[in-house]
Amino acid sequence: MPAKKRPKAAAAGQDRAPFPIPSGWRLDRGGKSISLNLVTKDFLEAMRIMNDLAQVAELVQHHPDFHLEKWNQLRITTWSHDVGGLSDRDENLAKRMTEVLARFGYTK
Repeated sequence: MPAKKRPKAAAAGQDRAPFPIPSGWRLDRGGKSISLNLVTKDFLEAMRIMNDLAQVAELVQHHPDFHLEKWNQLRITTWSHDVGGLSDRDENLAKRMTEVLARFGYTK
């Protein structure tokens, strides 16, 4: 079996992503992660969004950190632990999540 291609990562000390960041997302941790903050209309919507985004993460086998604060403030953060920063997996995940969020009326 051939070795898996290592994902592209941001260069050490780089303060920008190695890919265009989707609308609404921001660069964090000195360019090592991207995150998105949402304020939803209520707790149930926050949970629906988080569940739909979890399905996307499972589909692509790349799992972000989800933080639900108070009752309607959702933060999603992604980075590739194995490369210590951002990779093409984060780009793919953020794009797919942004598409799901657009269906809820967020971003774009």
